[in-house]
Amino acid sequence: MVSQPVSQEQNNHQVYSNKFSNETACREPNDPSFVENINVPRAMQVAPTPRTNGHKSGSGSNKSSQFLEPSNENLTQSKTPPSGLSPIHISDVPGPQLASTAPSPNSYEEVSGMPRKGNGCIYKSTSKAGTVVWKVEVTIGYKPDGKRIRTRRTAHSLAAARELHRKLVAELYVGDLKTKSTESFAQYSLWWIRTVKAMSVRPSTLTDYEDRLRHTVFPHFGDRRLHDITSRDIQNWMHILQSKGSARTTINGARQVMGAVFKHAVRSGLISKNPVELTERAKRQWGEKTSVQQPWSLQEAQRVLEVTQGTKFDLFARLGVLMGARRGEILALRWSDIDFQQGVLSIHGSLREQRTLHSDGRSKTSLLVGDTKTRSSRRKLSLTVEILSSLQRHRDVVTQMKSAAGDAWKESDWVFVDSIGGLTNPSNYAKQFKNFLTNEGIRLIRIHDMRHTAAVLSLEAGVRLEAVSQALGHSRIDVTKSVYAPYVQPLMTEFALGLSDYVAPFRPPRIEEIQPTDVIV
Repeated sequence: MVSQPVSQEQNNHQVYSNKFSNETACREPNDPSFVENINVPRAMQVAPTPRTNGHKSGSGSNKSSQFLEPSNENLTQSKTPPSGLSPIHISDVPGPQLASTAPSPNSYEEVSGMPRKGNGCIYKSTSKAGTVVWKVEVTIGYKPDGKRIRTRRTAHSLAAARELHRKLVAELYVGDLKTKSTESFAQYSLWWIRTVKAMSVRPSTLTDYEDRLRHTVFPHFGDRRLHDITSRDIQNWMHILQSKGSARTTINGARQVMGAVFKHAVRSGLISKNPVELTERAKRQWGEKTSVQQPWSLQEAQRVLEVTQGTKFDLFARLGVLMGARRGEILALRWSDIDFQQGVLSIHGSLREQRTLHSDGRSKTSLLVGDTKTRSSRRKLSLTVEILSSLQRHRDVVTQMKSAAGDAWKESDWVFVDSIGGLTNPSNYAKQFKNFLTNEGIRLIRIHDMRHTAAVLSLEAGVRLEAVSQALGHSRIDVTKSVYAPYVQPLMTEFALGLSDYVAPFRPPRIEEIQPTDVIV
């Protein structure tokens, strides 16, 4: 490449102001106006390495084909710097920058009218406010059709533009420079949910993702562009939610979905880093309220079975308390799932309310019987005498409902039905069940806590941990242990008494042998 010695004044004014006074400095080389608009001296014109789309050198009337082909001699030739500066060799610049007249991070030369990957160009522009700004454009790659992928930034002075150019080239060299997406966070995340995640998760999960984003994230970040959202912004947003009383699970759930959106944006090359990864999860505060309740005690569970016997909640309560089945698993049961000959009840489905969100945010809810929560949740449970008796009483209740419905009744195989024989709405059924317990003076817990009750009471009864884990449909035994073992008081008592008997066996009496009057206060 041939260089032309220029003075520092020319360097600062003539080249930038006259040669690159508009955006044409960054046009593709096959643009007919490329040479005319830029007026780069022939000695400074260097064609890029020929690409697959066919930019070839040679003679002809097309001005885009008149660029000089670079040679090895040109690429290693020293540049003549202004006085006082050491000579810089093009061969000193990293590989992707060799075939261009654009400046490298260490070069004193001016911008290129022919940007190549790793170089870029700078040109003067006028903002909407009428002020003069400097545009810095860097090519970061190529599309399949050979067109460049560029990112463009703005500086308010020539010195700032030079510094910004060096910074962008340095980021590109280490792989951190990405294009700036004009999409808002709301636009990109909705596309991600409906196009990307729709191929791998259930519709109910998609609805949950979108619902979390619309209610928790979009009011704060919906209109902002992806690359404008920082980790500090996200941490402040989480703090605001917590100060307003949002539950920890709500905050962390929204943060998790937000992190998945940014993770995909990083993989797509729209941003260089995931800002959510630099934030901390919300931790439970002392005294924070939670929807999870203590499981029923043995006396409470017995009371529930007593008051529900013979009612529409008879079988539901026993399948929850005595078999640890989930709400959706119970309400999805069919009579064909029950083998009375073998005495086995098969669980292989779950009833859920599927809420579909429209583009305007409106939702529609429908009932769907789908697969169980996990593959391990598909299981067969042995029918006890108590469950068999409850099934018979439930048949009698359904017969009474059928008689009351008359011609409106719809025959079906569902065990749990509504007033006309159709599927039972889980939310409505749960509300009716809780109202029934309230009227009977029973301490209210979540329906899912009935499953916790079954696990804790079975461990207290001495059932092996492996058997409990299998019956509950857990994928790993450590899940059962970590979730339910802390609630089992007999395990704590067994530990304390066992260790005491082993370490201090000659120190009677036991605590139960000590009378209250024997304790000195």
